Amino acid sequence: LFIESIPASSSIRLSGLQNKITSARFLGSGIELEYSNKGAVNEIIWTSPAMADPMQMPVIEAEFEDTIRVVPLKNININPKDTLTLNSNNALFQKSITQQDRLTTIPSTIAMKWNIKAEHTQKAELKFVPMQKGRELVLETEKGQIKIEPAEAKDNLISSRYDTIQTADIYQSNIFYGSLNEVHVNSNGSNRLRILNSSWHNLKNNKDNHLKPLPMSARYYYVEVESENQQQFCYRITGNDGLQVWFNQDEILLTRNTNPGTPLVKELVFNLKKGKNILLIKNYNRVGAKDYFDLMALPEAGWWKQTITIPANPEYIKIKTTENENPFTDINLQTFSIVLTPENKPEKN
Repeated sequence: LFIESIPASSSIRLSGLQNKITSARFLGSGIELEYSNKGAVNEIIWTSPAMADPMQMPVIEAEFEDTIRVVPLKNININPKDTLTLNSNNALFQKSITQQDRLTTIPSTIAMKWNIKAEHTQKAELKFVPMQKGRELVLETEKGQIKIEPAEAKDNLISSRYDTIQTADIYQSNIFYGSLNEVHVNSNGSNRLRILNSSWHNLKNNKDNHLKPLPMSARYYYVEVESENQQQFCYRITGNDGLQVWFNQDEILLTRNTNPGTPLVKELVFNLKKGKNILLIKNYNRVGAKDYFDLMALPEAGWWKQTITIPANPEYIKIKTTENENPFTDINLQTFSIVLTPENKPEKN
């Protein structure tokens, strides 16, 4: 259970599971939590955790009396004349928490999967951002695996040469310490960002709570992007120990740096709407470390493509790393898509 905000009451209620909790603890620290079973309702008594790293999101690990039933996932049905785009919006994410992930409790995405129902052979056009060039990935179906190596097969530009895109000034907040601070965005005022000082780290001072100095700081960055038309545009974002990105109020990225002390670089493609778009970035940095933050527009960025054939009745399509890489490493495919078309699609007259 990933706890994104402090429960409004002193307990967390899980109803309708037809299953009983037999233990509950904070992942990482192992601190046990009290719980109760009341018919079809399981209740976990909330205890505020004291964590040394403010990048941590509290995670509760619960064990149940019976096997947890997996809810069957709906297939994506594809007709022989259909063209379909697979991306992060319709993907199932396979997560993993390794020992390294437990430092921040941000899980790694180790694979992306789509359940496909198609009785015909399909052509799959894989589209990557430039920094994915040279990686070794695997596309897996029920029929087998296909090795993927994004190479120099550059397609058209991600954005048009003739449209006007203006990246306005970057507003930055003061450095603050702690986690789950509220940030208020005022897109029409002179003070674009306001940080509330309240934090879930403000625990009662008693003998059971010994807070250590917080080693992580954070800073918000606010940017307005004005687009002449609805289109896609690529930015390179450089951060430090972790990045969290929201675009037009939707969170599109939460990632940590697997090599602390080095720049964390992400190339993201944004679906700009016509008019003003709001980009909000939270950059985590350990105290005393060099600040690498940078935002760079990439108007000349183009898609890197690879075309393969997907056999009929694939059951599913999964993208993951090769066996040569650590199987628990984040695949870092925030901007990635597969365009499926019939293998022998008739040409237009």
